[in-house]
Parts: sequence; C-alpha cells; structure tokens
Amino acid sequence: MDHDTITTSAQDGVTLVRLHGEVDMALREQAGSALHEVATSGRPVVVDLGDVTFLDSTGVAFLLRCLRVAQEQGVSCALRAVPDGVARVLRVLGLAEVLGVDGVTPTAPPRSGAAARPPAPARAAPGR
Repeated sequence: MDHDTITTSAQDGVTLVRLHGEVDMALREQAGSALHEVATSGRPVVVDLGDVTFLDSTGVAFLLRCLRVAQEQGVSCALRAVPDGVARVLRVLGLAEVLGVDGVTPTAPPRSGAAARPPAPARAAPGR
C-alpha cells in the first residue's frame, strides 16, 4: 500500500481502522465511511496509526470522532502503533490523555471536538 487511505475491517472481534500515509482533508470521504462502520459495527475499535506519515487537524478531528462514536455505542476505542511524531502532536494539543496515547486509557473527548482551552487567567480587580 503506497497511498493515503483510511480503511476498516473486522478482525479478531474488533473493528480495525487503519490509517496510512498523509491523513488530511483529502481523506474526508474515507473518514466518513470509517466512522459509519465504527457507529454500526457494535465492536470495540482499534485505530492503527503505524503507517501514518502526516496528520493534520482533519486527522486529529477524525481520531476524536472515532473515540466519541465508539463511546456513544458503548464500546472501547484504542490507538495502536502511534508514531513518535503523531504522539508528539497529540501531546502538544493536550489530547494524548484524551486519546489514550502512551498507554493511558482514553477519556471522553472535549465537547467541541477539539482540545479543551485552558481557563483564562484571572484578572485583578481594578485598583489593585
């Protein structure tokens, strides 16, 4: 396989979602098909990132949607074979824990589908 793809298959009792190459806006139709499979399979989900060479904000949003859809279906979603560069991006975005990078059990993604914003700094009252 030498091109950019998102594929799904049933394997060993899970829905395996494999990402390959550059995961960006160009794969939106494949992402939609994969999310449909996640939503309708009733099986736990494993997202294999081992062949990802690039992941933009569209790819990050896809990972968050996979997790959310799986949780809505009452099944688990786990990432596997996360390349160092992708793990680094997810850590910088504050999503490593949300998506279960570094062996952490995934938590619920932020409601907006993006990284939660830190609270605004407190402002001192006027005259202080």
